[in-house]
Amino acid sequence: MKDSFIQIKSEGLKGKRVAVCVTGSIAACESVKLLRELRRYGATPQVYMTPGAERFITPLSLAWAADSKVIQESGFSAEHVAQADFILVAPATLNTIHKFSFGFADNSVTTLLASAHGLKLPILFVPTMHESMAQNPIYLEKVTELKKYKNVFFISGKREE
Repeated sequence: MKDSFIQIKSEGLKGKRVAVCVTGSIAACESVKLLRELRRYGATPQVYMTPGAERFITPLSLAWAADSKVIQESGFSAEHVAQADFILVAPATLNTIHKFSFGFADNSVTTLLASAHGLKLPILFVPTMHESMAQNPIYLEKVTELKKYKNVFFISGKREE
């Protein structure tokens, strides 16, 4: 049995190829658990990480959790994402969301997002930031604009009242 072996819980995501984007936040430390859970539900994750994410977690940890190589630099793998069924940006920092909203492609994650958006692949953001940043009117305006695209979604940790 291999070191990265996982116990299957469900086949709910069986056959789904998920591009998981890890950005620079302390929440990046939770990415190992997220990747293992995706695999437990049958998904095949491919990890992309920003240089900022590397300040919080190592590519080695993510590669172990995903049981695949981590893409850290833009290149052939980042631009050609047709093999992914959807993109999951978790954690999604304010910086990465803003870069995406303006069309920047300056690292492996933003390049992947630009390409995925062009292909109209589903992109799911799980924002993480201080409450004051989440209430920034510029950020809120950008999220509202991005939600107008049929393939861009946001998951909030807040409960709707």
